[in-house]
Amino acid sequence: MSGSLSESLDTDHSRFFFDDEMVTIKVERTRFRVHRVKFLSSESDVVKTMLTQPGANDKTGAMKPVEIPNVTAAEMEALLTFFYDGFQGMPNDFELWKNLLSISTRLRFDNIRAQAIAKLDWSPSLTPVQRLYLAKKHDVPHWLRIAYHSICRRSEPLEVGEAEKIGWDTAIRLAKAREILRDPKQAGPPKPVQPAGCVATPPIFAFGGGSPKPNEPDDCRVSCAVDQVFGPLPSPRPAIAFKASLVD
Repeated sequence: MSGSLSESLDTDHSRFFFDDEMVTIKVERTRFRVHRVKFLSSESDVVKTMLTQPGANDKTGAMKPVEIPNVTAAEMEALLTFFYDGFQGMPNDFELWKNLLSISTRLRFDNIRAQAIAKLDWSPSLTPVQRLYLAKKHDVPHWLRIAYHSICRRSEPLEVGEAEKIGWDTAIRLAKAREILRDPKQAGPPKPVQPAGCVATPPIFAFGGGSPKPNEPDDCRVSCAVDQVFGPLPSPRPAIAFKASLVD
């Protein structure tokens, strides 16, 4: 059988026969030239649509770059680091994971977003105000209770800059919760008589809030005050899978 005939009978593997086609992406003033298949095989329909537009199909990546708006170069770097190095290859760098959360949320990489959230669940670099800001910005509801607890429990009130960051409505409600917590007449029943909502809530210090100081209220009293002002909130999820690899 001739070589040409033999080759005509060959079939490409459905998964492991890669197209080396490149694409140039422009974010802000920075260009990235990467394997197009990295994006087309991903779950983001937003990016797939961008890369299947006329002019985006280029074997060398030398054509006009595909511009991705509302994304920073640092965020794109985080996404490409994840694509090429994988979860285990990502360094324990807080800013990198924060940028990955941002871009994966904006471009709808849901699986990558879930991994970024799980990694940041345990980050000691994520202050309560930062956690609250990111929870609201990127829709991470189980971070709200952690942030509310930590802010209510601390002795210092919110600074003006912090209030502006999280929004004045939230800041005023947090001030109300702190007022309730520090008023013995409004703080709720003392232990061991605990409202049902307190029983199911894991200790907040186990999720990055820091253990209570001697003069600070316990988690159950804080939970009562927070629930009274903000209503029912998702409980912090047990973050045990990534405890050994904190992002710092």
